[in-house]
Amino acid sequence: MSKETSYFKDHKRRLAKMSISTSAFRRQGKQGLIRFTQNYINENIDLHAFGKALRSGKYHNYLDKQTLLLVQAAKKYGCRWGTARKGLNIFFRDVLYNSYFIKELKLNLNHGWHLEIPLDSKTMSQIRRLHKSENLKSRGFATPQTTSIIALVPENSLKYQVAATAIAKAKYQKHTRVDLDMEFWTT
Repeated sequence: MSKETSYFKDHKRRLAKMSISTSAFRRQGKQGLIRFTQNYINENIDLHAFGKALRSGKYHNYLDKQTLLLVQAAKKYGCRWGTARKGLNIFFRDVLYNSYFIKELKLNLNHGWHLEIPLDSKTMSQIRRLHKSENLKSRGFATPQTTSIIALVPENSLKYQVAATAIAKAKYQKHTRVDLDMEFWTT
């Protein structure tokens, strides 16, 4: 692993603060959760391990582990699994979209197929709507249950991610699953 430069660390800290925002974490836990999560990501997420997980095809295991670690660390702030997953997904998406980190971590935009779409009420609603309009149920894709981010559990999250992958491939051929967040929030 290469040594993290001062610029690398500063850039990571800035990206953590931008990714874990008030709007992304509104009503997701107790006061202090946003700042705690920003600091946790900055201090505990190893971006070189993230890049290695993406390149080796082991990203899902890496994300599961990081989600559980964040939930445990932020327990006193009322952080639930869905909130932690959303925050990490936003941060990792922003890392992938960042030209500095793409170069430093030896990534490319095709790695977006491994990343998850950050789930929130709008993206989940759009996925359910498109799941129905693209007739994904008839093609064997389970219908995700309506839920809140706070109540989101891994099994239902996976249904959303599988449906989002199918939607990205069927309807938005030039977008990866993670890119649907941008598509849904700009339409």
